Amino acid sequence: ELKESLLPSNASPADEAAVKEAEGEAILAKIKSSDHVISLEIDGKGISSTQLSAKIEELGLQGKSSIVYCATRKKVESVCELLCDHGYAATRYHAGLSEAERSENQEDFLYDRKTVMVATNAFGMGIDKSNVSFVIHYNMPKSIEAYYQEAGRAGRDGAEADCILLFSPGDVQTARFLINNGSDNEEMDAVQREEVRRQDLERLNAKGGYCKTK
Repeated sequence: ELKESLLPSNASPADEAAVKEAEGEAILAKIKSSDHVISLEIDGKGISSTQLSAKIEELGLQGKSSIVYCATRKKVESVCELLCDHGYAATRYHAGLSEAERSENQEDFLYDRKTVMVATNAFGMGIDKSNVSFVIHYNMPKSIEAYYQEAGRAGRDGAEADCILLFSPGDVQTARFLINNGSDNEEMDAVQREEVRRQDLERLNAKGGYCKTK
């Protein structure tokens, strides 16, 4: 059960991106000790659509406000399509959509016209929706910090909420590829960019270790 909000509802995207360390550690401690967090390790290339649909049926998402985070735009599209095919009122959010469609889909979710938002980590900055019952990570996030920030969007109304992490070994490879091939920050020089990349890989290794010990 996650009752804390990481930041006030009027926080700016910059504020939310820099989650306070003390709050983050408190959320992480709660996540680590929670029976509602599930790490599901699947052998092979990843979690199949059949495995995902079976897990969703088991969790009972129907009619409950939920966020499903995916690592790539392609995966967002396929998971959203799968959920819609199974009768869920799902929508999607990622940087490849037009600004108008992202805005419309976000409003549909905020006002409960759609109950499931399937998204990359581009979704959530500045969003304050209190009645999220599930936060599901279809892929492993790139860091523990990203995980507790996104998981902390569940249960802000004080009601019981589930945070589910579906982990497969291929997630580490995907995350490493995204770190190594991400767009460069033009405000940084080469040395600074390399240091950021090194730190991101360290965080990824820590997150991988966390998943494997659950």
